[in-house]
Amino acid sequence: MPQAEYDAQASGGSSERAAITRQRFRFPLTTTTKNEIFDLSVTAEAQTIARYLQLMDTNEPPAAAELAYTRAVVSKTAAQLASLDEDIIKLKTRLKELEDGRSVLAVSHQRSLPIISPLRRMPPEILSEIFVWTLPLPADGFPAVKPQWLLSHAHSY
Repeated sequence: MPQAEYDAQASGGSSERAAITRQRFRFPLTTTTKNEIFDLSVTAEAQTIARYLQLMDTNEPPAAAELAYTRAVVSKTAAQLASLDEDIIKLKTRLKELEDGRSVLAVSHQRSLPIISPLRRMPPEILSEIFVWTLPLPADGFPAVKPQWLLSHAHSY
């Protein structure tokens, strides 16, 4: 159960009644120390809020005032959860768009890399000289069995 904090600011009222407070929950959003406060804007007497916090850790049945307060909290948290779910769906959709865009860009990047290869800018005369040296010389005494194999290794990047 999330650790609940409530802030004891009086929201006005007569001096005979107990102070009405506004409860705030602090929910950890990540496993780090970063927390965000969701203001539930549910007001009740301090005694009811204290009892509500106690009921979170027990199986005792709530009294009528505690039940009304708990229903209000459940209603507010349901609205907050729905809002967060909508935000999550929007962010997941945006993430999917970004991932798709990245995939297209990565393919374009990979296809562009060979264009800037230094081998493409090598003069054809030098490449011809390299390929001529891969051919076997007739004076070797060995037959040219697979000269294409030698040629294929001259340009295997």
